[in-house]
Amino acid sequence: MGLSAHLQALARMPTTLVPERELAAIARAYDESPANPEYRFRHFFANVVGVGPEFAHLKVRPQGVDELTWRGLLDEVGGEHNSNGLWPVPGDGFKTLAERARVQDEELKSEQNYLDAVKERVAEIRRFRGARLAERVAQVSRTQAEQQHRLLRLMRVVEAAEARRHEAQTSEGRRELN
Repeated sequence: MGLSAHLQALARMPTTLVPERELAAIARAYDESPANPEYRFRHFFANVVGVGPEFAHLKVRPQGVDELTWRGLLDEVGGEHNSNGLWPVPGDGFKTLAERARVQDEELKSEQNYLDAVKERVAEIRRFRGARLAERVAQVSRTQAEQQHRLLRLMRVVEAAEARRHEAQTSEGRRELN
């Protein structure tokens, strides 16, 4: 059975589909108005909106989302008052997806620049502390050498005093014997 015979057999089959209804459903699936709940290219993303009263104007239910779906979306992000500040935000179509990817790339670059700056600062602090540490080690080494020299001089003075005392005692002892 060839392709044309197959198409002819399909054409003779009775159909229960109403073409006008099917075309209308397809048209509704591609209608990207925010009030259209049947739009096929809408997805909800969990955006970080923030925590606090200053972000309350951003935390509203989007138009065209029924209550049951909205409650399910809120449960996915951890509720209305989640600690991460997540909120379901609709993304309609490929333009929104491309814009989201662009914003994420910019944020990623910003975060990478921040990390690079932090790494540079850490390296600078390490160099500074390393130089300070080397300077401090040298200072401690000089202080130790000075203290060793003082100790040696003191030991010489003590030994000389002990020698004089010993001489004085031995000369007294000889005087007593004589």
